[in-house]
Amino acid sequence: MFMRQIRGLSRSKVLVVGLIVQCASIHGEEISKESGSRPVSYWNDIRPLMQASCQGCHQPAKAKGDYILTDVKRLILGGESGDAAVTPGSPEKSYLLEQITPDSDGKAEMPPRDKALHETEIAIIRRWIAEGAVDDTPENAFQKYDMENPPVYADAPIVTSMDYSPDGSLLAIAGFHEVILRDAVEGGMVARLVGLSERIESVAFSPNGSMLAVTGGLPGRMGEVQVWDVAKRALKISVPVTYDTIYGAAWSPDNTLISFGCSDNTLRAIRVTDGKQVLFMGGHNDWVLDYCSVDRNRLIGVGCLPLPDVERALVEIDRSAERGVRGFAIPAHVDPSLPYSDPAFDPFWARAQEYGVPLTMHIFTGQTLDGGLPKHWGTPGGNLKGYTLAHTTAVNTMIDIICGGVVERFPELKFVISEYETGWVAHTLQRLDPAAYRTPWE
Repeated sequence: MFMRQIRGLSRSKVLVVGLIVQCASIHGEEISKESGSRPVSYWNDIRPLMQASCQGCHQPAKAKGDYILTDVKRLILGGESGDAAVTPGSPEKSYLLEQITPDSDGKAEMPPRDKALHETEIAIIRRWIAEGAVDDTPENAFQKYDMENPPVYADAPIVTSMDYSPDGSLLAIAGFHEVILRDAVEGGMVARLVGLSERIESVAFSPNGSMLAVTGGLPGRMGEVQVWDVAKRALKISVPVTYDTIYGAAWSPDNTLISFGCSDNTLRAIRVTDGKQVLFMGGHNDWVLDYCSVDRNRLIGVGCLPLPDVERALVEIDRSAERGVRGFAIPAHVDPSLPYSDPAFDPFWARAQEYGVPLTMHIFTGQTLDGGLPKHWGTPGGNLKGYTLAHTTAVNTMIDIICGGVVERFPELKFVISEYETGWVAHTLQRLDPAAYRTPWE
């Protein structure tokens, strides 16, 4: 099998483009080997999983099943079942693992709407529990406010957005961690709607006035769309989006969709009933097409794709490839807990092969900033280490793609390795040959 995978490398037409490495800086995570031995961090490893998949339905403003997942103490405590969700040191006694582990059909109790967590994500949570479920949340990052404990203002807050209800009876005002509803005639306080978002960037009543859309987030950590039931003063849905605050909520005329802008220069829209993303528009890829339109034979546009989010990447590759984008950039490195060889990426590889577009991986691009290399900055010779070892990101990724069977499953894929130079290629292939003979069971 392994030799077929190597032959698949030639079929996949891997094109290595070596350019002189420009001065750049990389910051980083620990090497994957070290990450396997270091304790799992709630703040760095577990919180992002909860934020992306669970906190929309399990937060103080919308505690489904009386279960709150926005801090460790309440995560451990559990909900209406009465069972402790997490028993530190004992994964087998932790109800949370039972809820997130999919059955034979791939369905899990949590999260109910979205796909079940990947087995590697579940393994990280299991390991965190086994290690004692330690809370390493920074002191200044604990959630301080909720509906029972709203913000107290020493000075008037900066108002970033206001909106009148369609009938003119209510005025929604963006505050800190909340939206304030006031009687538009008398001026009195009607309600304080406190959610997860620290910064509120926009508020917008639905055309029929029954709902209020709120966009904002936790700067540098999370974007969020909130939809509130105006009459009940209750949160209908919370949807985490990207890793920074989001802007400019706008409703569809039929009250079913909300569009908004993101700091990654994309425009998106979600469905109000379930929070499912139904539109993704990437301005960069459109700009590339416009720029190259003066001479499509001489100028070849390369778009960008939002991997490791496979669903979004599929939407954008369809949209851009059909409009004429002839190649795409993808991260040179993704989180080693979910590598490119994982079957979760197979739908994307299949689509890229179908379109026949080359996939470019440029130096210093990736989900983890140091590409899995040791942390360099702040150590003696840190710059030297970073520049010297930069090519190993490409080595790690291409070896994963080859040995993980990607090019065997999708032999017509084309890859471009950009600005990593080429000296490493011969040496890597030279080592790959004897490695194949020494490990025939692979």
